[in-house]
Amino acid sequence: MSTLRPNGADLHLHTLFSDGAYSPEALVAAAREKHLAAIAVTDHDILDGVAPARLAAGTEGPEVIAGVEFGVASDDDRPGELHIVGLFLDTESPRLRAELAAFRDARRQRVHEMLERLNRCGVMLRPQQVFSLAGGDSVGRLHVARALVEVGHVKTIGAAFNHWLGVGKPGYVARTHPSAAETMELIHAAGGVAIMAHPGQSGRDDQIAALAEAGMDGIEAFSSDHTATQVARYIETAEALGLLVSGGSDCHGHNKARALIGTVRIDESRLEALRRRAETVAQTAQRA
Repeated sequence: MSTLRPNGADLHLHTLFSDGAYSPEALVAAAREKHLAAIAVTDHDILDGVAPARLAAGTEGPEVIAGVEFGVASDDDRPGELHIVGLFLDTESPRLRAELAAFRDARRQRVHEMLERLNRCGVMLRPQQVFSLAGGDSVGRLHVARALVEVGHVKTIGAAFNHWLGVGKPGYVARTHPSAAETMELIHAAGGVAIMAHPGQSGRDDQIAALAEAGMDGIEAFSSDHTATQVARYIETAEALGLLVSGGSDCHGHNKARALIGTVRIDESRLEALRRRAETVAQTAQRA
């Protein structure tokens, strides 16, 4: 048995309840192997992976923080979206659960529209071939891509996006998103902190100051998408704007060509700063 003390936190992780490959139990086991003190389950628009992860962690750990990754509308006309991660969420918040259910309904409708477009192009897929690949009911383009590979329309997930599902491709359907301000208010009402996920991926650094003004709590400076130069720049930006610093690997298992769990982590001091902010936010939400 290893005698290494668990340290650090990976605060951006996905399970099979959205577009990850790990079960919650496997995610916890992987976190133990990487000697993480804390992890955040941040599936897209769903909280269902949190409870089984916490059950698997038990008293041995790691700490499992409840999170969700939200897609939000950008304030410009460029294609794509911003992602905001909510951390330390109240999983029993009725409003949060209702909003997430509505987001997942919209996801399923989007998949139906994508399949209609693909079928008109002669790329035949049935809804069940896609939905059966989702461990929960948070379904998205990655599940369509996996179905395209399984049926034999393409050889790789990358090819599925390059030929059919990427922005501007025949099977692409844009999502309708809430605004960043609406999403951050929802996160705060559920006692959580709102973090801009992998800002280097979205390419919208010009919006960080406005998001901070609108109530954003922090930036995911440490990310598998960021170079060392970007990490340093985002830490500097956070300090200048009075924002907290978060970080995570954005691990999807082997579903995406991304770094795996624990390859990106923040130290305990940054984790505790996020926790203290969440406690303050939760107290404010209770008084509202």
